[in-house]
Amino acid sequence: MLCQESLARPAPKADEDLASRVFGNQLRLKKISVQHLANLLHERAQLYARHVSDIKSRHMKVQEDLFREKLQSPREATRRQLALEGLLVQLEKDRRGEESDFWKDTRDIRETLFESAGEYQAASHRSSLLSSLGGSDEGD
Repeated sequence: MLCQESLARPAPKADEDLASRVFGNQLRLKKISVQHLANLLHERAQLYARHVSDIKSRHMKVQEDLFREKLQSPREATRRQLALEGLLVQLEKDRRGEESDFWKDTRDIRETLFESAGEYQAASHRSSLLSSLGGSDEGD
């Protein structure tokens, strides 16, 4: 939908003021760009949350299994206990890796989103300045 909005070129309206005609398309495209980047960031954050939730639930399951195993063999570490402890370490490593991947994946999106939001705000400010100066075409 955002792609279709960005490709569609709206016809200029006769009652539009000069500021809307000068900055209207630029504002529309900048807004679409900001929305798109925000959507990308949101989708990646949701994926991150699902992955971390999955890792946490598997971690809890392994901890429960390890607890049961220790109750059954309290005096000596069994091969299964060692395997479960190794799995806990691996799951903790996976969680840290997911956090690092999330930061790496979203760094460029966050930077671009910040720049685009600044550009949108600057264009909006220029448009409002032109509007406040009485930029209508009544004198044309």
